[in-house]
Amino acid sequence: MKRLIDIFLALLLFSSCSTTNVFQNVDSDQGSGLDTLTLFTDTFEYRLAVNDKISLSVDQHEDLSIGSIFSIYNSDEVYGKWVLIDINGEAVFPKIGKIKLAGLTLREAEDSIAALLTTYVKNPIVVVKALNWEVSVLGEVIAPGSYNIEKMNNSVLQYIAKAGGFDAYANKKKIQLVRNYDGVLKVYELDLTDYYSYSAHQINLMPGDVIHVPSTRGKKLDQRSSTLLPFASFISALAIILTFL
Repeated sequence: MKRLIDIFLALLLFSSCSTTNVFQNVDSDQGSGLDTLTLFTDTFEYRLAVNDKISLSVDQHEDLSIGSIFSIYNSDEVYGKWVLIDINGEAVFPKIGKIKLAGLTLREAEDSIAALLTTYVKNPIVVVKALNWEVSVLGEVIAPGSYNIEKMNNSVLQYIAKAGGFDAYANKKKIQLVRNYDGVLKVYELDLTDYYSYSAHQINLMPGDVIHVPSTRGKKLDQRSSTLLPFASFISALAIILTFL
């Protein structure tokens, strides 16, 4: 009888060791699959895409600007000082109307707009700024959430650091990077405990990327321990009583 109780208790404990993580039922690209991602380089420039929110600053011409950085008022997405790149890849600006921007780098967009503005302004100084570039960090980090992209080159570790770093249950061997390719989600798996693997795949993050840090198998056990321990004590006491019968 005591042996049966011990076996039952062991099975109960092991069954509680599993934990549920997101992005489980999806094929992950590992190894050579990571080579298809944009690697970390000093020459990388992001290309504008549909649904990007941008501001336009034309020096000394507030009437031609939207959310100008040259204004006494800060350009800010919160206050609606931006224009959206629509489904056709176009944005609308004062005087020049619609212009195709999707697929252009920020510098190319500035040059294109400046060329159109020469009709109204001599040697226009133009700055295009993206306002909604974010990376989301989820899972076993201290402060999960969305974080703004402030420069062109950004690594996975940098944004885990922005989220406060790993917590005690982080599974550092199976970090997931989720990226949207024209409506299709791709999940890539990174082992951050392997220096050579991570160094060989210094992935440059893109706006809209999601970093998911899954939990270790022990998390669920710890969460249930407050319930399991009293029950285990009861089973142990019952086993002791049965030995005297």
